[in-house]
Amino acid sequence: MPGYQRVAILAAVLGAIVATALVRSPFVHASPLEHSGPRSAVNLRYSARANQLLDLALPDAGKYVGPRPVIVWLHAGGWEYGTRRDPAPFADYELKRGYAIARVEYGLSPEFHFPTPVHDVKLAIRWLKANARKYGLDASRVILAGYSAGAQLAALVATTPGALEPKLIPTALANVDDSVAGAIAISGGYDFVALTHSHNLWAREATSALLGCTDPGLPAPLKCTAGSAVAATVRNHLGPQSPAFFVVHGREDELFLRSQQEQPLAWSWLQARGGRGVSEQIVESGHGIELNQIDLARVDRFLQNLVPNRLTLQLH
Repeated sequence: MPGYQRVAILAAVLGAIVATALVRSPFVHASPLEHSGPRSAVNLRYSARANQLLDLALPDAGKYVGPRPVIVWLHAGGWEYGTRRDPAPFADYELKRGYAIARVEYGLSPEFHFPTPVHDVKLAIRWLKANARKYGLDASRVILAGYSAGAQLAALVATTPGALEPKLIPTALANVDDSVAGAIAISGGYDFVALTHSHNLWAREATSALLGCTDPGLPAPLKCTAGSAVAATVRNHLGPQSPAFFVVHGREDELFLRSQQEQPLAWSWLQARGGRGVSEQIVESGHGIELNQIDLARVDRFLQNLVPNRLTLQLH
């Protein structure tokens, strides 16, 4: 066989191999993601309301292969302020480690009261799972994470799969569940019964706006719709099926007192899970916690236990 024919045949075979590999790649059909370096798709609508949007970022496809575990990041702002575009150093750090990051917009008070933000996050999880193949995501490894108000939402959504569900679920998402593999909560307020009795004016205002309460003034507690504070309290939803949990809290948190918020939750979550799968870090700070104060090595180990053998698969 002439040399030029052998070259032509070899080129055709190599082309077929490359084409097959591309077809099997989970990112080929992930438009509008860019295909070199970290990639992002923005303004993805997870349900019908105008502000039900999320931004999705995927790690460098040249470094990581295979469906990526997803961290759903929920922003801070007292359930009243903030957006998915707010700075999120923790999310940026995990993106570099190979996790997909979904930054979710959720309904804010006073326009939207509890449980609307919970419903929004649950719909976003369902949407991510339903579209996992399109974007190269691992639908079985969705992890919630958030700071302050976002931490409360992360913890509450993680403990309520099948409960506190939206009344109107799009047909395309109806058969998709909103369970998660784990949750990471930083500086959250988790007990709303305690918060209705708070003497911190900002905590009272934020609680009142979210639950639709009236404030008769200190020292009286907030007056809220019957049962709303109980339903919004994470501890009341814990059970043996609650996922793994990593909680970070400031020892001197002035908004969400550790003795009333983090401490009872961490203990109850550990008890619900039979003494396993719950990690706690207490930071010597107030409500504000910086990324460099978090024991990221512990967080990495926590996440690795949730996604074994799925994070370190890299191209060399």
